[in-house]
Amino acid sequence: LIPAGSEVAAVEMQVRMPTDFDRVAGSISTFHESFRSGIASALLIEEERVEVVSVARGSVIVDFRIMDLPNGETPARYAHEAADRLENLLISSSFMVFPVGLQEHLQGATVESRRAKRVVVAGDVAAALPLAPLVEGAEPPPGCACLAAEDRGVRAGCARHLGLTPAWCKVHETC
Repeated sequence: LIPAGSEVAAVEMQVRMPTDFDRVAGSISTFHESFRSGIASALLIEEERVEVVSVARGSVIVDFRIMDLPNGETPARYAHEAADRLENLLISSSFMVFPVGLQEHLQGATVESRRAKRVVVAGDVAAALPLAPLVEGAEPPPGCACLAAEDRGVRAGCARHLGLTPAWCKVHETC
């Protein structure tokens, strides 16, 4: 677990998958988790070191980050090494290392951007907020609020729900 407030080196990446967005939009939280765990497994790193920042339409565009461990802990594979491995796996079409449910989405996927930076972890990465489908009118479910905050992995455009169908947003875990 990477504790909140930890400053770590990270590689922010954007991957475009030639998958029809509607195939993942219906169960976006399941897709988040399978992407996160599948990427971690294929990159041979701990799952809590992968954070999905957003999933958007445009085929399927996933913004995520791969983080190093905090406090100078030495990982088996640093974030930049894991990012290199992901790029090499996609370029060489080595999809068999990914879980079956993710393989079909990653065939033909491309890394659109990659940037190394230091980040302060806003919350425990393993305790990410759940995604909730929104009711008609693109409002959060009763008693809940859409949390739009860059530091929690929700783009400011979440209030407009990024044009996703069905609309969704990250909500407080008590919802």
